[in-house]
Amino acid sequence: METPDTHTQLIAKLAEELGPVTVQHLVSGLSETTEKSNQVEGVLLLLDELTEVSPKVVRAAIESFPDLQQQGCLSDAVAWLDLGIVLAESSGAIGLKYFKESPLVLGMIEPLSVRSVVLNRALELAERDANVALEFLRISPDMVRVIPSDQFEAWLEIGLELTQVDFVVALEYVRQLPAVARVLPIQQARAWAMFGLKLISRNSLGKTDYLGTIEFLRTSPLILGDHEDLSVRAKVITVGSLLAERDSGAGIAWLSESPRLLRVLPHEGGRLKILQYGALVAEQDADTALAYLRRAPELVSVIGESTEAMARFEAWFTAGMEVLAYSAEGARAYFALESQKALTSVDAALSGVPLRRRGEPMPSRLDNQDSCSGFDSPAALPAERRVSARRGWAGEKPGLFEHPDVFGVIAPSVVFQRCFMCASSFSPAC
Repeated sequence: METPDTHTQLIAKLAEELGPVTVQHLVSGLSETTEKSNQVEGVLLLLDELTEVSPKVVRAAIESFPDLQQQGCLSDAVAWLDLGIVLAESSGAIGLKYFKESPLVLGMIEPLSVRSVVLNRALELAERDANVALEFLRISPDMVRVIPSDQFEAWLEIGLELTQVDFVVALEYVRQLPAVARVLPIQQARAWAMFGLKLISRNSLGKTDYLGTIEFLRTSPLILGDHEDLSVRAKVITVGSLLAERDSGAGIAWLSESPRLLRVLPHEGGRLKILQYGALVAEQDADTALAYLRRAPELVSVIGESTEAMARFEAWFTAGMEVLAYSAEGARAYFALESQKALTSVDAALSGVPLRRRGEPMPSRLDNQDSCSGFDSPAALPAERRVSARRGWAGEKPGLFEHPDVFGVIAPSVVFQRCFMCASSFSPAC
């Protein structure tokens, strides 16, 4: 129950920092607030408690009361002070920033009914990490527009988890929540943040370099927004994260190029298939994956997305993975459609290896007659083709095909040449 004595005490306390006219108007405003009972008494008690924590911070709080009244937020004065006390107990500097910035921030939160939800959520965060709580309050006007209040906890919990891994990344994650929530669901938020963590590097002085990570967290929501489908955005993050594990530059390059590369495909299914296979390559080699991702969408756009066309695409991809098993350089050239370079790289990788040993672990037999044709042995070649086989396959020496032991070694070159010709020319004869 508010009493005249309570009013007098509060007026006396506020008058130390504010003029008498301002104080009278302020206390009258607190008394007229009907949403909460005992408002004046609650404010007085909390100001006394804040004085014990930090006299400097309590002066900042009193000086901010007129701004709070101007923004129409006096009804939340008790919750506002309560949060400020917790922040000040953690850090006087954070408490000062809070009281200086919060009146304007709270006035921007719409609808007004959400204001108390934000203050309560910030109070819960402040008990765990004051810096995260302050950053959340700063972005709350934008956050309430894109994230339902019942999802605040899930999004912010990831930020709190990140504080245990890297504090700088955690704060930047919270700052970018409104932007990323517009393009990704909560189920993908953790993967997005982990992608950014993988971009942390060391500079020439051996110190941690956050430039790549900060730029990623700030710009990636805009880039992801260029992809129409949520499922495609999620896969772009997956592939980029796999690339960043091996080469941070490759991860950044892929993210920046992905909208342009995937835009040539009209359907979501085709984009997802490209990305699914791209993830498989990215698990093996970053540069090879980039070569694949830069070429595959163009190939699919040329041959179409029919069942027959996709079967040929899969055969092209399978052959590239077989090349990758022997030579990363050859696979990069293969997926970039640089045939001569790929053949040279594969042959160089196989040179000097015992013939029988190298022939045994072939990933697959050369018996797929529907796409990239192969032969189990030289004897299977028609008579008129044996001469061309001896003299035409990637420059092998005459007579090489007469030795069965050698056939297993040169098989990757044959696979590559045939499949490359199929993929690049798309001739029905292949």
